Amino acid sequence: MNLKLKRNGEFYTKNQEKTFHSEESKRCIENTVQKLLDNETTIEKLGMLLGKIQSGKTRTFIGVISLAFDNGYDVAIVFTKGTKALARQTLRRLKSEFDYFINNQDELEVYDIMFLPEKLTRYQRGKKLIFVVKKEDDNLRRLDTAFSETYPDLLHKKVLIVDDEADYASIGFRKNKREGTKVNVITKQVSDFRKSLETPCGFLQVTATPASLYLQPENYEPRNFTIKPLKPAFTELVPIHDKYIGSETYFGEASTNSSDLAYYLFQPVPNKEIGVLEKQDLRYINNILTTPNLRIFRKAIMTFIVGGCIRRLQNKHYQERQKKFSFVVHIARQKKRHEWQGMLVEALRHGLESLLNEDVATLKELVKDAHTDLQSSLEIMRNWIPSEEDIFEAVCKAIQNEYIGYNVVNSDNSIETLLDDNGQLRLNNPFNIFIGGQILDRGLTIENLIGFFYGRSPKKFQQDTVTQHSRMYGARPKEDLAVTRFYTATHIYEAMHKMHKFDESLRNAFKSGGHQEVVFIRRENGNILPCSPNKILLSDTTTIHPHRRLLPLGFKTITQAKLKPIVSKLDTTIDSIWQNASYEEAKLISIDKAENIIDNIGKTLKFEDGYKWDVKEFKATMRYLSSESKDETIKNHVYIVVRYNREINRFRGDGRFEGSPDTASEPTSEGTIARKMAKDIPSLILLRQNGRKEKNWKSNHPFWWPILIAPKNTEAIIFANKVCN
Repeated sequence: MNLKLKRNGEFYTKNQEKTFHSEESKRCIENTVQKLLDNETTIEKLGMLLGKIQSGKTRTFIGVISLAFDNGYDVAIVFTKGTKALARQTLRRLKSEFDYFINNQDELEVYDIMFLPEKLTRYQRGKKLIFVVKKEDDNLRRLDTAFSETYPDLLHKKVLIVDDEADYASIGFRKNKREGTKVNVITKQVSDFRKSLETPCGFLQVTATPASLYLQPENYEPRNFTIKPLKPAFTELVPIHDKYIGSETYFGEASTNSSDLAYYLFQPVPNKEIGVLEKQDLRYINNILTTPNLRIFRKAIMTFIVGGCIRRLQNKHYQERQKKFSFVVHIARQKKRHEWQGMLVEALRHGLESLLNEDVATLKELVKDAHTDLQSSLEIMRNWIPSEEDIFEAVCKAIQNEYIGYNVVNSDNSIETLLDDNGQLRLNNPFNIFIGGQILDRGLTIENLIGFFYGRSPKKFQQDTVTQHSRMYGARPKEDLAVTRFYTATHIYEAMHKMHKFDESLRNAFKSGGHQEVVFIRRENGNILPCSPNKILLSDTTTIHPHRRLLPLGFKTITQAKLKPIVSKLDTTIDSIWQNASYEEAKLISIDKAENIIDNIGKTLKFEDGYKWDVKEFKATMRYLSSESKDETIKNHVYIVVRYNREINRFRGDGRFEGSPDTASEPTSEGTIARKMAKDIPSLILLRQNGRKEKNWKSNHPFWWPILIAPKNTEAIIFANKVCN
């Protein structure tokens, strides 16, 4: 039975006055509470608010709490990530949002569960109550004691649980040889608390990284206790505001378009340089300004200072408030490594001061190099750009007056002293460098971030963890984006790119009716088999969606002597397919012939550090896509589109590897034709590159570059290259 939602109650009305929710946001809030009410008589009432990193999830769930209070809920419990900083930030935010009802109306109280007064009177317990609870053993025990022993009447209240960052500690399973699979402690404590309530509670999970929530084991059977599943029953998408900058900007199609700001964001860092930043070697303190082993790190800091100076000069030109800016270094978890990185930043600061006093010419070169790096993205914005002289003068002023500060942030104690009244990292200087590890992740807002140096490289990338490290996401002005740079190793960037594709496919499936529409497959002995979602390793996947391009990147060709006979064989095979027909057409060939071509191309390519091309995966994906057609006349075939005499450079203008060898600008372009034909089966574009030395191809001999275009009429597919045992 559907209960009519009360939309004009005092809590929700006051919340709208204070927050100015958009119509989309109001629909999200109201749909969420309505679904919680509609499920009132069921055993489980799990809802999901799915947003993006720093996209307004908190303001949305506060709106949900407000509307829930108007519709019969008495108590809200907000679970936060297990850090003092985030708990403090959440507590302050809730007290601020509900200030009118706390201080003016005396209708509500907000408590940190660890600082609950020893005696709450019946009068106090009669108000609306909000408890902030860290996802940590002592906090969960204190919550259980408060309800079950100290104030048992609370067990009969109508409770809404809001699990912020729901993928963090709220769910999880671990394996060991002796005990097998066990649920983690926090999961059990949350489950036990929910079961202790006399009135069925509402449970709202809030996250930007939903994979671990939706891909939980279907038939988990613990040994010594029962647990209510935490898998969402419904999902509401938190609307994204127009100023939001997220993974689509950093890893989407725009990042391959040189006319877009996104193209200039990623700056590759050699693995060797990240190694230098992880291991203390005091020799680098004295040659920080010259060593080639820290060239990108040095340039990153200089670009941050120059970019910040440009933006402050623009602020002054447009008569705006001059902003302060931030830069994050997140390379390792260990405190010793953070201290070492702090020593390098301090050495660089002193080195710049020395140049200002003793070697202005070298300082000018450093500033010019950073300015050149920013020039292209600044020109795209078409805003006023200060002169080189004004920029250099501003940089000198920043160095001389110590505008550049840094903080090592790696414990609750240190971060507590760095937070402002809003729970954000305080920007004490015009240019602020924050060095840290895990604590600089989810829930922590870092304002005006225009530089992010990231080097965390675990053996297995976990989607939720790595995505939450991405503090460069959030509400960012495009003017700031023009001077923003993201520094990381190529293999880390590629892993994050895969995660973006996975996340977008899952999110799009929710929009179209549910995550069940995502197909999970794996390869075994050359065959494509269905794959249980909870079996896949999220960082080792290939995500396929309609008209997705798959192609090898970051390679060079083998020696000319070895390359020549293979290319000759490929030429003969491909020429025989056309038999004098126009190359502006597409030809239908069997999947076996297509796989043979790919096998031979695979022998001609060698990949640089951080790049790889799994030929077996490429072939398996192509075979699966070609086998799904309902048209028997083209099933197990692909369309092939060929172009000769291509002259692409191995590198783009910014020094990175070229990643867009195909074109789709004209009706006869290979990309246009390939997409036109790829409706029910894939298209395979084959480009014969001349591979000349002048274009940085060392073998100085032609080679073939393949590009697979997924069919238009395909489902979202998560291809698991590896699965869990």
